[in-house]
Amino acid sequence: MRVEGFHVELDVLTDAAAGINRTLALLSDRPVDAVSLRAGQLGHGPLTDRLDEFCSRWHLGVEHLAGDAAEAGSRLLRAVQNYLAAEHTVQGRLGPPVEGPAATDPGGA
Repeated sequence: MRVEGFHVELDVLTDAAAGINRTLALLSDRPVDAVSLRAGQLGHGPLTDRLDEFCSRWHLGVEHLAGDAAEAGSRLLRAVQNYLAAEHTVQGRLGPPVEGPAATDPGGA
Protein backbone atom coordinates (compact mmCIF):
# COMPACT_ATOMS: atom_id res chain seq x y z
CA MET A 1 0.00 0.00 0.00
CA ARG A 2 1.46 3.39 -1.01
CA VAL A 3 0.21 6.85 -0.19
CA GLU A 4 2.35 9.92 -0.77
CA GLY A 5 4.75 10.07 2.16
CA PHE A 6 3.52 6.77 3.59
CA HIS A 7 4.28 3.23 2.52
CA VAL A 8 3.49 -0.13 4.10
CA GLU A 9 5.19 -3.34 2.94
CA LEU A 10 2.38 -5.81 3.48
CA ASP A 11 4.60 -8.74 2.48
CA VAL A 12 7.09 -7.76 5.17
CA LEU A 13 4.36 -7.65 7.82
CA THR A 14 3.07 -11.05 6.67
CA ASP A 15 6.60 -12.51 6.71
CA ALA A 16 7.20 -11.14 10.22
CA ALA A 17 4.01 -12.79 11.48
CA ALA A 18 5.02 -16.07 9.83
CA GLY A 19 8.48 -15.83 11.45
CA ILE A 20 6.90 -15.33 14.86
CA ASN A 21 4.69 -18.37 14.31
CA ARG A 22 7.67 -20.49 13.22
CA THR A 23 9.57 -19.46 16.35
CA LEU A 24 6.62 -20.31 18.55
CA ALA A 25 6.36 -23.72 16.90
CA LEU A 26 10.04 -24.36 17.65
CA LEU A 27 9.51 -23.35 21.27
CA SER A 28 6.61 -25.76 21.61
CA ASP A 29 8.83 -28.58 20.27
CA ARG A 30 11.49 -27.89 22.92
CA PRO A 31 9.82 -26.88 26.17
CA VAL A 32 12.13 -25.71 28.94
CA ASP A 33 10.24 -27.69 31.54
CA ALA A 34 11.21 -30.88 29.71
CA VAL A 35 14.66 -30.59 31.30
CA SER A 36 14.37 -33.09 34.10
CA LEU A 37 17.35 -34.54 35.87
CA ARG A 38 17.56 -36.79 38.88
CA ALA A 39 20.02 -35.99 41.64
CA GLY A 40 22.21 -38.91 40.59
CA GLN A 41 22.64 -37.49 37.10
CA LEU A 42 24.14 -34.25 38.38
CA GLY A 43 25.79 -35.85 41.37
CA HIS A 44 24.41 -33.28 43.77
CA GLY A 45 20.86 -33.11 45.16
CA PRO A 46 20.78 -29.37 45.97
CA LEU A 47 22.13 -28.54 42.49
CA THR A 48 19.35 -30.62 40.95
CA ASP A 49 16.79 -28.77 43.06
CA ARG A 50 18.16 -25.39 41.95
CA LEU A 51 18.18 -26.48 38.31
CA ASP A 52 14.54 -27.59 38.59
CA GLU A 53 13.62 -24.27 40.18
CA PHE A 54 15.49 -22.36 37.47
CA CYS A 55 13.82 -24.34 34.68
CA SER A 56 10.38 -23.78 36.21
CA ARG A 57 10.93 -20.04 36.37
CA TRP A 58 12.48 -19.94 32.92
CA HIS A 59 9.54 -21.90 31.52
CA LEU A 60 7.08 -19.43 33.05
CA GLY A 61 8.98 -16.53 31.47
CA VAL A 62 9.06 -18.25 28.09
CA GLU A 63 5.31 -18.89 28.30
CA HIS A 64 4.67 -15.19 28.92
CA LEU A 65 6.97 -14.15 26.07
CA ALA A 66 5.34 -16.69 23.75
CA GLY A 67 1.91 -15.31 24.60
CA ASP A 68 3.08 -11.77 23.85
CA ALA A 69 4.70 -12.93 20.60
CA ALA A 70 1.52 -14.72 19.51
CA GLU A 71 -0.44 -11.52 20.13
CA ALA A 72 2.10 -9.50 18.12
CA GLY A 73 1.86 -11.95 15.20
CA SER A 74 -1.91 -11.83 15.31
CA ARG A 75 -1.89 -8.03 15.31
CA LEU A 76 0.49 -7.94 12.35
CA LEU A 77 -1.85 -10.16 10.33
CA ARG A 78 -4.87 -8.04 11.33
CA ALA A 79 -2.98 -4.93 10.22
CA VAL A 80 -2.36 -6.52 6.81
CA GLN A 81 -6.04 -7.45 6.52
CA ASN A 82 -7.11 -3.93 7.52
CA TYR A 83 -4.76 -2.30 5.00
CA LEU A 84 -6.03 -4.58 2.24
CA ALA A 85 -9.67 -3.90 3.16
CA ALA A 86 -9.05 -0.14 3.21
CA GLU A 87 -7.29 -0.28 -0.13
CA HIS A 88 -10.15 -2.32 -1.61
CA THR A 89 -12.70 0.17 -0.27
CA VAL A 90 -10.82 3.17 -1.67
CA GLN A 91 -10.34 1.52 -5.06
CA GLY A 92 -14.05 0.67 -5.15
CA ARG A 93 -14.99 4.28 -4.51
CA LEU A 94 -12.48 5.81 -6.89
CA GLY A 95 -12.80 3.34 -9.74
CA PRO A 96 -9.95 2.04 -11.85
CA PRO A 97 -6.85 4.19 -12.19
CA VAL A 98 -6.50 6.37 -15.28
CA GLU A 99 -3.26 5.48 -17.04
CA GLY A 100 -1.46 5.99 -20.31
CA PRO A 101 -1.08 8.82 -22.82
CA ALA A 102 -4.67 8.49 -24.03
CA ALA A 103 -6.04 9.12 -20.56
CA THR A 104 -7.67 12.48 -20.10
CA ASP A 105 -7.59 14.50 -16.93
CA PRO A 106 -11.22 14.97 -15.83
CA GLY A 107 -10.14 18.09 -13.90
CA GLY A 108 -8.09 19.44 -16.79
CA ALA A 109 -9.32 21.94 -19.20
